[in-house]
Amino acid sequence: MHRTTRRLALTEEGLIFLDHARQILSSVERAEEQIAQRRDIPSGRLRINANAPFMLHVIVPLVAEFRQRYPLIQLELNTDDIMIDLLEQQTDIAIRVGELRDSTLRARVLGSSATRLVASPAYLQQYGSPESVEALSAHQLLGFSQLDAHNVWPVWQREGEFLQIKPTLSASSGETLRQLALAGQGIARLSDFVSRKIVSGVI
Repeated sequence: MHRTTRRLALTEEGLIFLDHARQILSSVERAEEQIAQRRDIPSGRLRINANAPFMLHVIVPLVAEFRQRYPLIQLELNTDDIMIDLLEQQTDIAIRVGELRDSTLRARVLGSSATRLVASPAYLQQYGSPESVEALSAHQLLGFSQLDAHNVWPVWQREGEFLQIKPTLSASSGETLRQLALAGQGIARLSDFVSRKIVSGVI
């Protein structure tokens, strides 16, 4: 810095230093602006886990709109029909149907879904329609192989209890049971979001 009794003036080195300092400050400001913008716009990877039927019939139809609204989010969709360890599976959101077993998890109710007993027209033509709860025991019943709680059907027996079925054909996935029902292999208990084809008469 040059100094006289009347004024101060930067040396050539000082001017160079000042120019670099201004560039650094400008870069810091731009970086802060970009970080602030990223905080305002959701981004990153989002891992969602749900059972196969819910994933296929509820979540997948919503993906296009979600990606259009949040283009910086990378979706990872995984399916399991059993309870999983969220930390071990590095899962952000798990969607399950039924009661929450682990009370330490943060959870909220997303909605409710009714269930129906369904069968294909081909099956009913061959075996007839059951006229009572007791008549179900003579039919081909499709149930879960790993989730025994889902084999309790919400139909009352004479003893005042729900019907605990013994599946004649079982599968680990609700979507597999849906396909078996469509193929005329028996009667299945399916959630509304899975059995929407009942409206068209397919099952």
